[in-house]
Amino acid sequence: MARFGLLSLAFAFVATIAATALTADAADSPPCHRTKFETKLVKDACAAGGQKAAKDAMKKFLKEAKKKNASADCKTCHEKLAPNYETKKDAVKHFKEYGGE
Repeated sequence: MARFGLLSLAFAFVATIAATALTADAADSPPCHRTKFETKLVKDACAAGGQKAAKDAMKKFLKEAKKKNASADCKTCHEKLAPNYETKKDAVKHFKEYGGE
């Protein structure tokens, strides 16, 4: 019975460490610079985890966009990347052409 108690305690400790590490990653990410969003994808990602979450979401989106336009990359829509990720005038148009909302 004591083994079960120690095993449960060890599992709880590992789960706590893992949860803390995941929370710290999101907390370490700087917030998004934008306050007005034209896309649901970026708005939701920024709310969930700041710049890191938005960047990860856009990388995933870009993989799908490349199926429609193999030459698509970050600079297709962005004038500059980090830290502000300024977009080009036609960025939302391209985003929607590639299947974004």
